[in-house]
Amino acid sequence: MISYQSTKLEDTIEELLTRIDVTAPDALDMFYIAEALDIKLTTLALSSQLVVFKGVPCINIFSNQSAEDMWQDFAHEVCHFLTQYGNQTSMPELFLTYQEMKADNFALHFCIPTFMLAQIELPAERYRAINLVANEFNVTYDFAKKRLEHFERQLIGTELQVKVNSQYKATMLYRKQMNCDYVYEKGNKAYMMNYNKGLVAVIDGGESHV
Repeated sequence: MISYQSTKLEDTIEELLTRIDVTAPDALDMFYIAEALDIKLTTLALSSQLVVFKGVPCINIFSNQSAEDMWQDFAHEVCHFLTQYGNQTSMPELFLTYQEMKADNFALHFCIPTFMLAQIELPAERYRAINLVANEFNVTYDFAKKRLEHFERQLIGTELQVKVNSQYKATMLYRKQMNCDYVYEKGNKAYMMNYNKGLVAVIDGGESHV
């Protein structure tokens, strides 16, 4: 399993799906999920949308499209179900655009949950990795490609954060060992100072001189 620092959105989706016993790609079924979330789901030749009728949330998924596109549409509408209050058509245009962008991002993570994706051993060849994810999670090739690109950016961010944290801890440990209270930098040199003793060490180009 890949070491990964998850986001709040990813944690929320994992908690939601785990709570309804959806813990593997083959359990990602929109009819089961809709029933578990108390949503009335229909598939008609009408636009995909969420409506609330007499207090009952209803989602229709446009039926004249592929199963992959229907699943992706469903995830988009689930985001509206979880976050939307009121009729979308009464919202200002800019807020509506923001909400649609948020729903698109949610759909990427909902259709291909990170906690499931991180457990899959992906092929080194990019096109094979995309095809594997597309088949495993029942999404289109382009959707899988976009999700993998997003996942890779998050992995890079996690690796950088781990390095920064490690360097910070190492620096603080070294300062403690050297009894350093503060650091004064000039040029490429760092002067480690103690309030009582004054200069305790100089770091010049990565080398320490006591």
